Amino acid sequence: MTRLILLGANNPETIRLIEDINAVRAQYEIVGWVDNDAAKHGTSFLGIPVLGSPEVLARPEYRDCEVVNNVTRNGRERRITSQQLEQYGLRFATLVHPRVNARRVHIEPGVIVHHGAMLEAACRLEAHCAVANGAVIGHDATVGRYSFVAANSVVAGAVVLEEAVTIWIGAVVTPRLRIGRGAVVGANAAVFANVGPDETVMGNPARRIPT
Repeated sequence: MTRLILLGANNPETIRLIEDINAVRAQYEIVGWVDNDAAKHGTSFLGIPVLGSPEVLARPEYRDCEVVNNVTRNGRERRITSQQLEQYGLRFATLVHPRVNARRVHIEPGVIVHHGAMLEAACRLEAHCAVANGAVIGHDATVGRYSFVAANSVVAGAVVLEEAVTIWIGAVVTPRLRIGRGAVVGANAAVFANVGPDETVMGNPARRIPT
């Protein structure tokens, strides 16, 4: 059994993902959470202890553990927290729901793919990105490192999401576009043109808004 420690004691969906994986073949034992909120230290979430801040990962008793970044607030926060975990030198677990067809899909370490996601052939999920329930990643698309694709959104064929992009609930990015590093696509937006780095777009058709 692989022992897991999860960062971010606030989202129960990843626990259910791990339970679904274990229901097919027992692979993971959840040791506990780490969290940057000191008020949570010494408590429990979903019956799992909050061990302390991420600094506890330096302790010898956790050197055999793998880590999971459970933070999906947005791509930028996912980048910050993933890099926080990386400094401790532990391996990142890669969690893909057992009902998701991942054949002919490139998946790097630290990726999380939840129940109901659709991964079309030849898409690419780069390290530490997260794909939520019901999201669609089209053929030949790339979800960049640390990016977050929220529930029921669509990243169409041959789209490139650069590093730390956020695609919010129900958004649609039409084919062959590029969404720049750190950009945010708002909920239910429909994107028909490239989005520049660190831009935020909303609406249908999506338009840039001041940030």
